[in-house]
Amino acid sequence: WERFTHSGSNALSLDPLTRDESREMIIWWLNRARDPEEESLYPFSEELIDILEQRPDIRLPRSIVKLCFYAITRAVQDQEEAPFSAEFITKIIGETYPLMEEQIHDKQ
Repeated sequence: WERFTHSGSNALSLDPLTRDESREMIIWWLNRARDPEEESLYPFSEELIDILEQRPDIRLPRSIVKLCFYAITRAVQDQEEAPFSAEFITKIIGETYPLMEEQIHDKQ
């Protein structure tokens, strides 16, 4: 992922987060609303990390926070039980970050 600023004179390039970095970032984000803090992915399960491992295009801080926020919002609306299932997370990822045509061909 690259973000260009100032007419392309500066570029910020981010590598996808690792499995552990993704997990730690999600816990950090969830802990902003927890009291006391925990070392848990709840209401997500470890399956979220497994799914994210297959999608390096969304293993970026902003994308992960957006995905988690959207998943929690939808879970409340749809009365989804926690911990969220792999099917629910996969559905949310598909709605939020659908695969591009070239990504579909790369997976085949």
